Amino acid sequence: MAHEKKTSTRRLKDKRLEIQQLERVLRKAGLHLPWKKRILDFLCASGKFLFYTALVSSIGYFLWNFSVSQYSGLQIKSLELRSNGIVPKEKIFPLLGLKGNENLLTLDVQGIEERVRSSPAIKRLVIRREFPSTLCVDIDARIPQLWIECPKLGIRDHNPQQGMFVDADGVIFSYDQQIHKDYYYSPILRIPYPGNLKIAPGHTIEQFKGVVQLLKLLIREKSIYIPPVDEITISNEWSYLVKFRSGCKATFSIYDFEQQIENLSLILEHAAQTHRTVIAVNLMMERNIPVQYNSQQEEIIPTAIPLDK
Repeated sequence: MAHEKKTSTRRLKDKRLEIQQLERVLRKAGLHLPWKKRILDFLCASGKFLFYTALVSSIGYFLWNFSVSQYSGLQIKSLELRSNGIVPKEKIFPLLGLKGNENLLTLDVQGIEERVRSSPAIKRLVIRREFPSTLCVDIDARIPQLWIECPKLGIRDHNPQQGMFVDADGVIFSYDQQIHKDYYYSPILRIPYPGNLKIAPGHTIEQFKGVVQLLKLLIREKSIYIPPVDEITISNEWSYLVKFRSGCKATFSIYDFEQQIENLSLILEHAAQTHRTVIAVNLMMERNIPVQYNSQQEEIIPTAIPLDK
C-alpha cells in the first residue's frame, strides 16, 4: 500500500509539472487562444443561443486542439532512458509502438504503459513527458536465464516464433527478437515430465527459481575447472541433472547447492591433475561421491618414472 501511495503521489507531481511546462510552451507559441474565453463569456451572459454556444465552443476547442497537435514545438525530439540494460535505446520506440516524432501533448501515455506492461517480458515501465519535446522512459525488462524445452507440451528451445524463457523470479515469457537477441544462446531448461505445471507466458513456477539459482551459482563460481552450463534437466522433485559444455553430467540435490558446487570443483580439479575426464558425477551423496571417468583415457594416464641423477 505504501508503494502504491508513493507511486500515486509521484504521478500527481509529474502531471502538475507537465501542465506547468505545457502552459509555458503554449503561451510562448501564442496557442493559448484567449479569444475563445471571451466568446463563451459573451454568449453565456446574453442567455441566448445556447446551441450556438455549444457549437462555437466545440469548433473553438477543435481548432485549438488541431493547432496544438500540429505544432512542431511539441513533437518528440529527444529520449531520456533509464533501464536495466535489456532494452537498447534504439529499440524503445518500436517497443512502445511509436515512430519517435509524435506530439507529446496528444500522446496516450497511460494507454501505452498498459499495453506494454501487459507483456510478461516487461517487469516495470513508467513513461513521463517533459515539455516541450522530451519523452522520459523508465523501463526494466525481465532478464532471460534459460530457454524452456518441454516436448510433451510442444515447447522447443531456441525457437524465435514460439520459444519461451524463464527469469530469476520463475516467470515465463516469450522470446522477443527486438530485445532478446543477445540471449539467444542461453542455456536450456529441459522438462521431460511437466505433470500439472502450467508452462505458459505470464505464469510463475516456484520450482524454476531453484534451477535459476543453481545456474547463477555455477556461473558465479570462480573455479577454472567448472565449464559453462549447456542445459539443466528437472529429473524429479528432488534432483537436477546439469550437462556442461565439456560433456560432463552432474546430478544435484535441490538442497545445499554451494557445498555440491564446491565438491564438484574439487573432483574436476583432481581429475585434471591426474589427466582424466569426468563424464558423470552424483553430487547428491555427501561422502564417497560416485564419479565416472572416460574409460578410454585409462590407458594413456601417465605413470611416474624415476629419474636418474
